[in-house]
Amino acid sequence: MQITNGITAGAQGLQTAGASTGSRLDDKDLGKDAFLKLLVAQLRNQNPLNPLQGTDFIAQTAQFTSLEQLQQINQSLAKLASPSTGAGNTSLDAALAAGYIGKVVTANGTVMELGGGSPATLHYSLPGAAAVTIDVIDLQGNSVRTLQLGAQPAGQGAMTFDGLGDDGRLLPSGRYLYTAKATDAAGRNIAGVRTASGLVTDVAFDGTQPLLIVDGHAVPLSAVSLVSMASQG
Repeated sequence: MQITNGITAGAQGLQTAGASTGSRLDDKDLGKDAFLKLLVAQLRNQNPLNPLQGTDFIAQTAQFTSLEQLQQINQSLAKLASPSTGAGNTSLDAALAAGYIGKVVTANGTVMELGGGSPATLHYSLPGAAAVTIDVIDLQGNSVRTLQLGAQPAGQGAMTFDGLGDDGRLLPSGRYLYTAKATDAAGRNIAGVRTASGLVTDVAFDGTQPLLIVDGHAVPLSAVSLVSMASQG
């Protein structure tokens, strides 16, 4: 039986080797080790009357090297996105957050602290007159209180939150996030609502993600909707 030179022969050799171990190779799962086995199988099963040319071997070796480099890049990116030692933030988020210092940001989402039954003041800003709803969320992402403020004028606004949940019970002490939503008379959402805006002076790394300190308020990185350079002079 004549053995053809090239990938077909190598694939047949690899399929035989895989069958001996009870494993199956899918094209989409061709990784570095499988690629190397394929190359070795191809060399073993080449036609001695028509051996693999040096240029072909170099080209396939270059493909193997490229595959290995891509896997190393993926591993490096995975490490970059993995949690930092001793903190719940990712290294990538921490690096991004540090770059916000000295910038002016606008965000819809501000962290507040509840404790001892003391009320908290929730701030917001509207681009125009609208009906306002404020949602209070715990750190697990659960909505614990929805506040319907009704029609409010444009500009800065604030309301006092009593610290009670939707069930009327006092919420446990700790940090909560609140966001604001505005709708017009037809019930359509209005863009441009914010709960914080100003210069980022510090970054805190004591939560599940970096918190930007904006005008004394803590803002999650994920809540930022606009970033601009601080005005000079």
